[in-house]
Amino acid sequence: MFCYRSIGGESGTGKEVVARAIHALSKSPPDRFVPFNCAAVPKDLVESQLFGYRKGSYTGAVESFMGILRSTSGGTLFLDEVADLSPEMQPKLLRFLDRGEVLPLGEVTPHHVSLRVIAAANANLEELVRAGRFRADLYYRLSIIHLHIPPLRERWDDILPLARHFLDGFCARYRKTAVSLSTDVQRALLDYHWPGNVRELANVINGLVVFAKPGSVVTMDMLPAHVTHAEPRRQPPSTQMGGYLTVALDRPLQETLDRVEQAAIERALLHSRGRATETAKRLGLSRKGLYLKRRRLGWANGRA
Repeated sequence: MFCYRSIGGESGTGKEVVARAIHALSKSPPDRFVPFNCAAVPKDLVESQLFGYRKGSYTGAVESFMGILRSTSGGTLFLDEVADLSPEMQPKLLRFLDRGEVLPLGEVTPHHVSLRVIAAANANLEELVRAGRFRADLYYRLSIIHLHIPPLRERWDDILPLARHFLDGFCARYRKTAVSLSTDVQRALLDYHWPGNVRELANVINGLVVFAKPGSVVTMDMLPAHVTHAEPRRQPPSTQMGGYLTVALDRPLQETLDRVEQAAIERALLHSRGRATETAKRLGLSRKGLYLKRRRLGWANGRA
C-alpha cells in the first residue's frame, strides 16, 4: 500500500488534522497513525529514527530499534516540516519512496514496508526546489496528490463554525454547559486577521471557556486585547440596532451602498451561524453571488 500526498499551508492551518482525517477515512488500523516532525529531531538522528538501527551499529546503540517506518507498516506516516530534511537525508527518503525498502543502520538485508506517507511543509517546496534546497525528484514523488490549506483569514466562512466547534469541545473538557458567544464577540472574531490561523483561534476559545461561567454569554471584555485592539481587516459596518441600519447620506453613493450590503451580509451570516449556503438563501442570492459580493467588498481574501 503506497500512497503519497503532500499538504501545504501556513503554520496552524490544520495540516495534521487533515492528515488524520485522511487516515481515519482509510482502511488502515485506527491507531496506526504516526506523526514525525522532521524539524524537531536533530538532523544527524533523523535517519536512525526513521530507518532504525541494529544493536552495536554505532556508539550508543545499546539495543536494536526497528525504526518509525517499519513500525508504521500498514498505517499512515505523517512527515511534518519535510522541508527541513537535510540534503543528505533527502535521497535516502526518495529511495524508500521508490522501492518501499528499509535498510536499518548496521544491517545488510532490507525490509519491505507498505504504508501511506503524507508530507507537510509550511515552506513553499516549489520555491525551495528552484533555489536548489530541496530535491525536485523528491518533491514530485511526494506531490502525487497535493492539498493546499488556505490560511484562516481567507476562509471567512469557517471562522464562526470553527469557533463554535472549539467552544463545544472545551465546554465538554471543562464540564461547562451552555456557554455562548455574544454577537459583538462573533463580529470581533470575524474582523480579526488570525495570523496564527486555526491554532490561534482554538487557543483564544480555550481561554474564553476557562474563565466563563456555565450558562454564561462570552462578552467583549473577555476577549484578549490583541483581538479586540487589532485593526479590523475590513471597513467596519455602519451602526446596526435591532436589525435596523443607520447610514450617513453625505457620503458617495457607492460607499453607502457598500455599507448597506456589508451590514446585510454580516447580519445574515451571524444568524446562519457562518453557513454560506444558508446566508445566501437569507439574502436571496446564489452561493456564487454571495461569494462575488464578498469578494467585491474585500472579504473573500481578507485584504480589506
